[in-house]
Amino acid sequence: MKPEMSAKLSLELNDILMKESDEQHILSMPVLQSMLTDRGFEADRRTVYRSIRALQDTGHSIVYVRGKVQGYYAEHLFSSSEAAILASCLNDSAAVSKTNTDHLLKNISTLLSVHQQSCLSAIHTRSIKTGNDQVLAYIDLLIPAIQKFHPVRFRYYGLNLSGHKQYRRRSKPYEMMPYALVLHNARYYCILYAKEHQAFASFRIDKMDQLSVLENTEDPVAFDLESYMRSSFDMYSGTPQTVTAVFDLSLSSIVFDRFSEDILISHISDTSFTASIRTAVTPTLVSWILMFPGKIQVAKPQSLIDTLLSVADSIHTCYRKEL
Repeated sequence: MKPEMSAKLSLELNDILMKESDEQHILSMPVLQSMLTDRGFEADRRTVYRSIRALQDTGHSIVYVRGKVQGYYAEHLFSSSEAAILASCLNDSAAVSKTNTDHLLKNISTLLSVHQQSCLSAIHTRSIKTGNDQVLAYIDLLIPAIQKFHPVRFRYYGLNLSGHKQYRRRSKPYEMMPYALVLHNARYYCILYAKEHQAFASFRIDKMDQLSVLENTEDPVAFDLESYMRSSFDMYSGTPQTVTAVFDLSLSSIVFDRFSEDILISHISDTSFTASIRTAVTPTLVSWILMFPGKIQVAKPQSLIDTLLSVADSIHTCYRKEL
């Protein structure tokens, strides 16, 4: 066989093994020869052996199996379970649009055999997805900007009642230095430093628009991601304070899941436990506490107690009004 035909046969053979075989689906020599014939390549056993050896020598992971079933299979980059986990994460991410999710799932499927690809069909798409198809492109821009200390310019928006973009700051662009990308509650955030305010802030990437990287570089300021995350609550940054509260025992798992290592327990009774938590006092923290009426009693700081009382008064006033 001519060298060019031998190379083409090896490529076809690799394509067959990658698409049609895996650890659960072994292809025997006669089956491989038949598949090659269907693709227009007549090859004897010796030629197929040489092609497989050439593929193995060039780094392709092709395994020979002896036993009741004898034959070959290609080891894929992902197992079915690994691909299913990746697919679940993509489908569950509200930060990745439906278009981008479908594109990434298609890319993952190309790394699987046709038999493994069935695992992806068992994963259901999240019903709520961002409509911003630029998230992946923006992440591609932000990563080198973070590495090379380039500031970025972007506009930031929310959605009005009509579902249309409503830009913050009257559409005036932000110019800030990106420091980190964070996945939090199925959303991607970029933590940026505002030189004019000398402070860090978190921005949802799927709410960014017209993002561009500036050519100039800036000297970095000290930044500790772990400390920043501890001083924020659901990506709302603020000055960290010690919040002490009495929690119902039924909330122990919820509190530990939420605050992890930032908890200091000072007292435990048959029905409750007292804990101090180092976190920022933000609107989201207030909302979180109100999710458990009668099960969390804040002891300090007084400013948080006053805020909770004010919210309670507002709710009471709202629902006491005659409609």
